Amino acid sequence: MVKKTVKFKTFGCKLNQAETAGLAQSFVEKGYTIARDDTPADVSVINTCTVTGRSSAKCRQSIRQILRDSPHTTIIVTGCYSQVAANEIAAIDGVDYIFGSQDKFFLLDNFVGPGKLDRAEIHVSAMEDLDSAISNVGEFQSQTRAYLKIQDGCEHNCAYCIVPVTRGPCRSVSELEVVDQAGKLIDSGFKEIVLTGVHVGDYGKERHGRTELTALIHKLLDETSVQRLRLSSLNCEDITDELLDLFATDSRLCRHFHIPLQAGEDGTLSAMNRDYSISDFKAVIQGIIDKLGNVGLGSDVIVGFPGESDEQFEKTVLFVESLPFTYLHVFPYSIRPGTVAAGMKGHIPATVKNERARRLRTLARDKKLAFNASFVGKTLSVLFEGRNLDGRISGFTSEYTRVSVPFRESLVNEIVKVSIEEMVDDVLWGSVMK
Repeated sequence: MVKKTVKFKTFGCKLNQAETAGLAQSFVEKGYTIARDDTPADVSVINTCTVTGRSSAKCRQSIRQILRDSPHTTIIVTGCYSQVAANEIAAIDGVDYIFGSQDKFFLLDNFVGPGKLDRAEIHVSAMEDLDSAISNVGEFQSQTRAYLKIQDGCEHNCAYCIVPVTRGPCRSVSELEVVDQAGKLIDSGFKEIVLTGVHVGDYGKERHGRTELTALIHKLLDETSVQRLRLSSLNCEDITDELLDLFATDSRLCRHFHIPLQAGEDGTLSAMNRDYSISDFKAVIQGIIDKLGNVGLGSDVIVGFPGESDEQFEKTVLFVESLPFTYLHVFPYSIRPGTVAAGMKGHIPATVKNERARRLRTLARDKKLAFNASFVGKTLSVLFEGRNLDGRISGFTSEYTRVSVPFRESLVNEIVKVSIEEMVDDVLWGSVMK
């Protein structure tokens, strides 16, 4: 009997990647085989993102490209873009099923199997019906790290952000379930687990009015044999002394923080409805450095927010220059219908936004190169991935810096010591320590 095949395309954040992996596992348990990217499949699942207008456009382009390449594949569109624009997606000829942010977890309860439909079948629940966070251990293809969802939803209501509309209120996965799923991932051979969610720092807050993230991390370190534990994005107010003390005492916690800044000027932060000042942010970064020393430090910055003047942008540039960021994700502001910022005055021309983004990305590149160069001549622990590219294999350090060495099959999914010899472009090259 020939097995039915399925393939997946994921857009957006690590949370989406974690949820796609859970969907993949569900299909495998139903008897499907996961097809390679370069082969047709009976079913194609596109897990979407709509955090920016460009994200939505990329999702539409991908749907159409898949249909051009495989006109007979059954198209299932899920995720955040589906949640807010189901009818827009349904208008694309060839789409068969549409599932919203929560509904995707029950996809196989409403999907009978491969076959094209005359019109798209839509399953999108209202946000007020979302009352739990659903997390499934996933089928991660060709990866050495697993993303583990611990939380969903957000209630911070930043002026520019559509996520509360697409993901709903804060809901947390139980500690028991998180620890159980982590154990299953470790038993499957994963050496690194990344805790992910919409707002990881709010883990457990809806239950007791305060974050329970540090307690969860303690539990994972105490009750599992995880070799590396990495956190996805945290807001600056999530970085507590208790959390930093834990990082300082347990080397299994990756020395890497991603802390969104969004703007380096108080007026713009206030307009964005971010609940911290630049002095608050700087104090948190200094606290990390004082406690932990040289760490990987990433951030997000939005340029061209409505009303952002040239002077305000220049203050953001100076503020970013003053901090030890090791990489930046820079986004030109994108209007998201239904958000507060969409109705603000003073929208910035695209040419100005793009030039501001270019300047910050150049600055970010310089910072990344300087950070990576600081490791030349040192020895680092690297978790190697499974790809053989031009006779070399690469992986990541605890600080989230990529390291490359000559390929050896025995290195795949192993954490080994590497002597760093040089930097090629922005990648560290070295030799495995004997």
